[in-house]
Amino acid sequence: PFVENGTASSSYNHAANTAAEYDFCLQENYALVNTTYYFRAVSITTGTAILPDSGYNWPSITISDHSLSLAIDSSFDLEEINMDDAPGPTTGVFDNLYIRDYRGSNLGWSVTATATDFTDGVGNTIDINNLSIDSSNISAIYAENTSGINLGSGVLSTSVPLNIATANNGYGQGNYKINGNMSLLIPIATVPGSYSTMMTITIS
Repeated sequence: PFVENGTASSSYNHAANTAAEYDFCLQENYALVNTTYYFRAVSITTGTAILPDSGYNWPSITISDHSLSLAIDSSFDLEEINMDDAPGPTTGVFDNLYIRDYRGSNLGWSVTATATDFTDGVGNTIDINNLSIDSSNISAIYAENTSGINLGSGVLSTSVPLNIATANNGYGQGNYKINGNMSLLIPIATVPGSYSTMMTITIS
């Protein structure tokens, strides 16, 4: 019998006085680092553990030290705007900003963003403080708890980090996905063209 889905269970009925090999898919979630976890066989009839025979031990796994990481699964794009409609705004969305906290330290985290001024590559610019971001939703990838996580919004800067999301101490372990919206005001005197900015998103 085997289970390859991290949220499923096996309906296998282990007959008495028989031997069987079990294979399970393990999804690390809220596990403490440098800790060994043991897996027990439990009788569904009595609810008590079934002790292994002499010379055998409980199956176990040791959780190594993991990391805090950030991944972006889509681009941050704004809609085209006609200068006759300036200052706009022109809007856009971002999806699938993934946060993974596998450290097991329960210390929380902070995601922030800075960006360069928009430029068309030939000397024309739009100040980045015309661009605002609103983190509208955070969702759990598996069975994580989104309590204790605060979403941020505001105007971007070249030097002052804008809060995208913050997990308080004691929260934020596991896998999360953030979606949000963007809004850019176009100064009336802006030279028409294709503008881009370099955004830096940091997790710590």
